[in-house]
Amino acid sequence: MNESERDMSNVQVFTPLLPYVGRLPGELRYGSRIKLKGHFREPQNTVHIILQKEALLNPHEDVPLYITINPGRKEIVRNHLCLGCPSDGQEERIANLPVECGHDFELTIVASTGGYEIVLHGAPFHTFGYRVPLASARYLFVSSGCIIFAIHYENWRVTGSEQPHRPQLPSVFGYIGYVFSRNT
Repeated sequence: MNESERDMSNVQVFTPLLPYVGRLPGELRYGSRIKLKGHFREPQNTVHIILQKEALLNPHEDVPLYITINPGRKEIVRNHLCLGCPSDGQEERIANLPVECGHDFELTIVASTGGYEIVLHGAPFHTFGYRVPLASARYLFVSSGCIIFAIHYENWRVTGSEQPHRPQLPSVFGYIGYVFSRNT
């Protein structure tokens, strides 16, 4: 590791205002983890967790990972947006989601060699294969629909020019419905 790089094992954002958009603390790489701790109050509520290229979601750019958690339907839906990919819009639905309304949850996204590993409550749940390069993920977006107590970034290598997190004022809702409405 050179002098301008350092490992940050516990960059944390506590009780972020939702919707939240924050710059990732460095380049997403194998072993990087994003852990969200939160709570769903209502069964009909959903939360969207998006790894995206820019602070504002642009329907003309790749979106590496788009996750929708719906505790009322007991499912997690994964999608992406990849311009020029033949499999664009192929969503994956995984049933038997162990997230319940009225209870706290812990969801971790791990960048592994096999894809984005989804870990729920500390136990592996599912792995979604990569469809877009890891380096295209630069921002994390979390919609409203639940309460987020904390976002933990673990095992990140950050250059001196990077900021660990810079929350942005989100204005992505117009694009979310437009970009992904055809697939839900």
